[in-house]
Amino acid sequence: MAYGRLSVSEGWCFADMHEREGCAEVRFRSFEKEIRKVDNMAYRITLTEQSSTNTAFSIRTCRRFSANGPAT
Repeated sequence: MAYGRLSVSEGWCFADMHEREGCAEVRFRSFEKEIRKVDNMAYRITLTEQSSTNTAFSIRTCRRFSANGPAT
């Protein structure tokens, strides 16, 4: 290879390298998108669990209150 010039075969190799990098970038972005989806689902599950716990606590509190009658 002469400095500043690419032969035809080297030019194709360079183009292939860029194409592979482009494909890798697309796959990487696709993986990032899927990871964001999983993170979003994990967050939503956590919120649902917290809500269920709070609801169960409220039900237990109401049952205790109704079993003991109103406080005077």
